[in-house]
Amino acid sequence: MSRAFSILLSRRPLAVLVTVPALVAMAAGVISTNANAAATVPFSIGATLVPASCDVLLSQDTLDFGEIPASSLSEIAATKLPARDVTVTVSCKGVAASVGLAMTDNRQGSESRDTGNPTLFGVGMYKNKAVGNFSLATRNAVADGVSADPIARVGAGGWNRLSGDLSGASDFQLSWAQRGTTAPGTYMTMQQTFAVTLEIAAKNSLPSLSEGVPIDGSMTFSVVYL
Repeated sequence: MSRAFSILLSRRPLAVLVTVPALVAMAAGVISTNANAAATVPFSIGATLVPASCDVLLSQDTLDFGEIPASSLSEIAATKLPARDVTVTVSCKGVAASVGLAMTDNRQGSESRDTGNPTLFGVGMYKNKAVGNFSLATRNAVADGVSADPIARVGAGGWNRLSGDLSGASDFQLSWAQRGTTAPGTYMTMQQTFAVTLEIAAKNSLPSLSEGVPIDGSMTFSVVYL
């Protein structure tokens, strides 16, 4: 079944009939709109500024020198063991940043020589005697895949190329710069390799070696935002 659908056009003039109630309603609408309008309106913008977020990672958390035979130690002089490498990586999330590292000696005061020397890190006490210390010499540095120069400063002083041992002084900072410069760079990933040298005190200054003597060095690397 089908039905026709038609539109008829009339030749008569088109008239619009508006009743009094409709006029009243229209007027009320105009009044309501004007009542909600204002000459000024506030507009705010909000945001939160946050620092870069960077993590520090170690190629190994513990550097184990294994068992050291007492017979291999000098009776009257300190014994240095062959250096072993550890790599510290600083990785920033999402955005490059200018950062550095601060170091803390967790066994400060237990160095077997030159107590107070910030480049020597303690390895703990045994029977009230210091048994040794360790140091970290800077080796290769890489920033965002490119060789970089390790730089350092003390306190608010200027930055200088670091070619010696790392310091555990409270106001010492390590950072990285483009080769041949001394201004801290802005990077996503920084890697610094250190040669760790363990030094054992002379046997005549150690407690009896008839029993095992523990070596318990510990330090902390902390990210510093520059």
